[in-house]
Amino acid sequence: MRTAEELYQYCVDNGYGQGQNKKWGQKHFALIADELQPDETVRMAFIGLHDYQSATKHDGNYAYALTDKRLILAQKKLVGQELQSVAISQISDVSTSTGLLMGTLTVNTLGTIFNVGIDKKSVRNVGDRLHSLLLELKSQSAAAPAPAASAVSAADEIKKFKELLDLGAITQEEFDAKKKQLLGL
Repeated sequence: MRTAEELYQYCVDNGYGQGQNKKWGQKHFALIADELQPDETVRMAFIGLHDYQSATKHDGNYAYALTDKRLILAQKKLVGQELQSVAISQISDVSTSTGLLMGTLTVNTLGTIFNVGIDKKSVRNVGDRLHSLLLELKSQSAAAPAPAASAVSAADEIKKFKELLDLGAITQEEFDAKKKQLLGL
């Protein structure tokens, strides 16, 4: 799955959400498709109401894709877009709950917690699949040999810490200190 059409169809085929309509669902997934790195593989996709608090209090439909490296969240707007990613290593827990009309998928990261509203019938399937894939991906990365210290450049490390800063997982001061350390200043 690499195209917006494939990602959207995966959601429809698996009961993982359809969003407002096909056109908008594919627009959200187009942002994700454009963001994918050549060596990145999408393992799962779903659509839900981001930052879900109630049926009337949320940020609208977002597309989500779990790859072998990260969870990508995207929303195309009439003007502009939202795009975020969270490294798999930063995701600490996934849980689900159901209410009268909707279910909630809660994703805990080291920097934040976000809730995704998904229809009551599908939320458990989405949560179970996401949880099992995360366990599989984390166990694979734990079993993989660690790269040599020289194989990771300072620029790559700074980029990782910048992502943490953007996610709010670390402060500007922590980022600046780590950047100085990596650059040997």
